[in-house]
Amino acid sequence: MKKHGPKDPVLLSSSLDVLAGIGGKRAAAFRDLGILTVEDLLRFLPRTYINRRELTPFGDLRDGMFASVLGTVKRVLTPGRDRLTIVLTDGRGELTLVWFIGRRYYSDKFVLGCRVSAWGRISVYNTVLQMAHPDVKILADGEEPEKGIFPIYVKPGELKDVCADSKVIGTAVRDALVRMREHLPESLPGTIIAKRGFPPLKEVYQRLHFPVEDSLEAVYALRDRLKYEEAFVIAFIMAGLRNKNKVSGSSFPIAGDCAATVLKNAGFAFTNAQKRVLREIEADLSAPERMNRLLQGDVGSGKTVVCAVAAARVLAIGAQVAFMAPTEILARQHFHELNRLYKGTGKRIELFVSGLSTQVRVGLDEDLAAGNIDLAVGTHALISESTVFKDLKLVIVDEQHRFGVLQRKALSRKGALPEILVVSATPIPRTLALTLYGDLSLSIIDELPPGRIPVKTYIVTNDKRAGMYGFVRVKIGKGGKAFFILPLVEESEKLNEVRSVIETAAHLSNTVFPDILVDIMHGKMASGEKDAAMARFASGACKILVSTTVVEVGVDVPDADVMVIEHPERFGLSQLHQLRGRIGRRQRESFCFLMAGKTCAPDAYERLVKFAATNDGFVIAELDFETRGAGQLSGVQQSGLGEFRFLNLVRDGKIIIEAREDVAETLARWETLDTGEKERLYASAACFGDLGKALLETA
Repeated sequence: MKKHGPKDPVLLSSSLDVLAGIGGKRAAAFRDLGILTVEDLLRFLPRTYINRRELTPFGDLRDGMFASVLGTVKRVLTPGRDRLTIVLTDGRGELTLVWFIGRRYYSDKFVLGCRVSAWGRISVYNTVLQMAHPDVKILADGEEPEKGIFPIYVKPGELKDVCADSKVIGTAVRDALVRMREHLPESLPGTIIAKRGFPPLKEVYQRLHFPVEDSLEAVYALRDRLKYEEAFVIAFIMAGLRNKNKVSGSSFPIAGDCAATVLKNAGFAFTNAQKRVLREIEADLSAPERMNRLLQGDVGSGKTVVCAVAAARVLAIGAQVAFMAPTEILARQHFHELNRLYKGTGKRIELFVSGLSTQVRVGLDEDLAAGNIDLAVGTHALISESTVFKDLKLVIVDEQHRFGVLQRKALSRKGALPEILVVSATPIPRTLALTLYGDLSLSIIDELPPGRIPVKTYIVTNDKRAGMYGFVRVKIGKGGKAFFILPLVEESEKLNEVRSVIETAAHLSNTVFPDILVDIMHGKMASGEKDAAMARFASGACKILVSTTVVEVGVDVPDADVMVIEHPERFGLSQLHQLRGRIGRRQRESFCFLMAGKTCAPDAYERLVKFAATNDGFVIAELDFETRGAGQLSGVQQSGLGEFRFLNLVRDGKIIIEAREDVAETLARWETLDTGEKERLYASAACFGDLGKALLETA
């Protein structure tokens, strides 16, 4: 293949080896990072920047700071063969430059009296200011040091094998920008670009790769253009899916004896938040359009009973309801609770899980298809091919984020456009919820039932463990029960500092509580074993349950009032909040003990301190998202949604809201957009995983 000449134009689709400094080996190394073309390289933005606009006098240098300095070589030292040391002076003080690696390269570069520009991190060694492995340049007579904001693309060690440092990447990017004749493809309509005053994408990338701004803040502000573009595309996808969902559905009567019986069996008066959310759901069920709603609420806020009342509206006319949960434990919990709530209504509720015998399952499938089962509760078993409904009118999906987009679709296809109600007990800030679940209407139960006593949470060090055990014994003696939560099922050679379920259960049973029945539960157990363990714990035969996070959601044992979480630093804060929600579910004073491990880092410990200070799930979710990122949170990232390269779903709320407004404006005048603008929007949507593809199916 003939290589382009140095002044030949390049295309966005050209391979990297046409650029200055990028040969075959480097191109292959970049390919491993997913960077295949010139356009990929332009979108490979610096991970950070060096601000060298100002020189720092040696007298102002402090330990730990990064600085750009200018000095004259005063001494060249080579103590032994393990290092090269240069001492600079600026007339007021001295700074030592030291190399442990690459010292041979630099050994003959410095002469007494030559001027040196250097940048790096300042440290103090034996009271001496030094800069290890600095970025240096020996200046010619009259030459001024480089000043400006310089990009850093790779971390130390990355692309080391092909010697592709930030200078190599910068050279290739500059070559691409000079020789490129194309415009970078826009996904935004021209009217929106004009409205927001956005510069062309090529200019944005030019300034992000080679900043001319006066401050780092101004450089990072340029990324808002790229963040907005991602926010606009995902808002466009969600709006399209929301419009796609606006199809004719069924209307259901608001009043009914079935719903009244459920309310009576609940045994408590609804909170104002529950009443408000129920009105929103009832309005959907009464409307001619199909309901597509997300019900969000904190642990213990009463979501299940709201779902039960909503389902009663549908069951009252003889239609069927499907209630799907992500785990068998949660499905069984809902099955028992719904049977309690529907007692006296005459409605038949059955459980569909994978552990049923073939004979039982065949019988249930036949009854479901014949319409003899009113409410089917289950796991993924509800979407198997053998499961057929006669008249499915409402689908309730609990812990929606644990199911993929396609799974929710598969269940909804079991009926003729059934109403959709998805439920999440993972608190999500409103802006984030509108992004992740923007195809759904949003209802939030933001109030806990009266009388709930907040769980008291304490961080306990290992030297206080015996005292904590004594407290657990006292609580059990007063009729309580205790959870012990572990991150591992069995001991691990790689994680020998981390306690396990089996190890801990044996220790508690044999040494700490030999007179109290200790049971275990974890995901590797068969369904029957887990059910038996939970039944013993719920009945009081077992007072201590040692478990993994399999009890994170759905487990409701009213008199459980103590939870001990070993190695809490290994869990996300939202997951800890879900676990803590297994206790304090009635009017019992409850306690959660966080037993931080020996290797708990200071920043992780600080997060635990913040967690212990609040019981507000929404506050905890904000803390969790800020430290871990939405896309990394188990239970938050919607399956089917692509990764965001620039947009932060928590911190960029203002950008998200602006983009949603602009999408609404764009869709309102959709017919005025030219074909090219529409095609670019759909092409961008296709990059966002299954959700984008779902939109394109009907575009």
